[in-house]
Amino acid sequence: MLHEVRSFVRSEHRYTLYEGGSWVLFEDHDEYAEEIGTISRSNGMYATQSRSHPQLRVTCPTLDQAVETVVTIHETGGKP
Repeated sequence: MLHEVRSFVRSEHRYTLYEGGSWVLFEDHDEYAEEIGTISRSNGMYATQSRSHPQLRVTCPTLDQAVETVVTIHETGGKP
């Protein structure tokens, strides 16, 4: 089961991070939410995977940086 960790706004877009063993990040729209990526813990780091660019994986030292990376990849079309 997922539970909400936090919600935030960036560039006029709303995002919500959920946790349930790993983390799932959604972009919130008025009538639905779109999954934009996942974050998992790996060797003390946070491994990201973007839904729009699954081949692009980035490892970050903190959860905050991992969330920022997933959002940036989503907003820029694949550039971390």
